[in-house]
This record gives sequence, C-alpha cells and structure tokens, in this order.
Amino acid sequence: TDNGHSIITKRVPKTHDEITRYFREYYHNHKADQAEVYGARRAVNSAVASNALPRIFTQVCWLCGSRAQHYHHWSYLPEHWTDVIPLCATCHKAVHIGKDIIP
Repeated sequence: TDNGHSIITKRVPKTHDEITRYFREYYHNHKADQAEVYGARRAVNSAVASNALPRIFTQVCWLCGSRAQHYHHWSYLPEHWTDVIPLCATCHKAVHIGKDIIP
C-alpha cells in the first residue's frame, strides 16, 4: 500500500500469446456492452462479402473526397446496421471526436 491506498500493477502483455489472451478476455468481458457495435460490424462485413456493399477501397470519403478506409455507422440500431458512409481515416476520427469538418 501507498498512503493507505493499494497499488495495483498490471503486467503489459508482450508476447503474441499474451496479447491474444488479453484481447480474448477483453472481448469476453465487454461483448455484452458492445453487442450492437459487433452486430453492425458483422452486418457490414456480410454485406461486403455478398456484394450488397462495395469494398471500402473502391470508395471515396463522403466528406473530403480522398480514398475511403472505413465505413461509418450513424446508428447501431439493428435496422440501421448497413446504413453506412465511406470515410477516410482522418475524417472518421474527426467524426468520432465530434469535430466539425463538414465543408
């Protein structure tokens, strides 16, 4: 203890097996919280695989016109899982941090 507080030290995973184990545990512990997010990602991946959505590298960013790298979900409600827009990494990050980047 330090000043009456317990110190918790967590070992950072370094090997491939430790990293794999860490992410499996993280996914297991958080999948209920993120069920809609994982469902939406699976829906987009399935739509791309079945050619219902084009592959992301064939698209341009909806905001800036550069090469798209991510599909962005406006909503994680199941009825909107495939309602996505293509964004480049820069615009996608800006949208998630709430930056006003619409030209």
